[in-house]
Parts: sequence; C-alpha cells; structure tokens
Amino acid sequence: MGTAENVVRLISAIPEYRRLFKRIFKSDGLTIQTISKAIAAYERTLLSANSPFDRFINGNKTAITIAQRRGRELFIGKAKCSDCHVHTLVAPFFTDGKFHMLANSEFMDLLLPCGNGDLDVPRPHQRGKHYGRAGGPP
Repeated sequence: MGTAENVVRLISAIPEYRRLFKRIFKSDGLTIQTISKAIAAYERTLLSANSPFDRFINGNKTAITIAQRRGRELFIGKAKCSDCHVHTLVAPFFTDGKFHMLANSEFMDLLLPCGNGDLDVPRPHQRGKHYGRAGGPP
C-alpha cells in the first residue's frame, strides 16, 4: 500500500483516467511521473487570497471563529502540523515540499477523535485523511 506502483495501478483501473492521461500525456501515458504532473497542474489552480484565514493572517483577528483559532493553535502547537505544513506570507501553501511518514506512536493520540466537535482532527478510520500516508492526502 502507498507505493508508486500501487498508485499507478489504482489510477489505471479507472477507464476515464486512462483515457485522459493518454490524451494529455500522449506516449508517456499513465505513470507516477504523469500522475505527479497532473496533481501539480491541479494544485496550481487552487488560489486563495481573500478567505477568512487569509484575512486573519493579514491582521483581521476577527476573520476566523474562536474554534478556528483553537484549531490553529493546535495546528501550530501540540499537533505539530506546521512542522511540515509550513505557512508564511512568503510561502502560503501549507507545505515544506517534502514527504513525511506519520504512522508512528508520537502522532497516534493526535489522530484520534478529540471529542469536542470543534476541530477537524484526522481520524485513522476516515478514508483520505493523513493517517499512515507519506506526503499527506493523495
């Protein structure tokens, strides 16, 4: 699980993706490299400049809720998310550009439900969350 070969196998199992990769990447087809290029092209379309968080970071302290502020404190502090999900005004992309393996005992408690309902803490049983994945969500 989680190997490049498995990623290519899973994506290749979707007929529409096979067709699109052949059309877009021609003879290169569907490889881990072309999957990476497709994800990068998609990520470049994700722009934000005026979200509540953007306004908060730019000085409007009332732009996010108290619960969101607590989530940010957890993100920066105890959960250590910002160790990898770096965010600055110069690099506002929540990434250090590196791959990290999170399935270790140091993070297990943080990946379990926190119980207060205010924070969106990843849970191991939720498909698509960070648990045990290198490089974050697929």
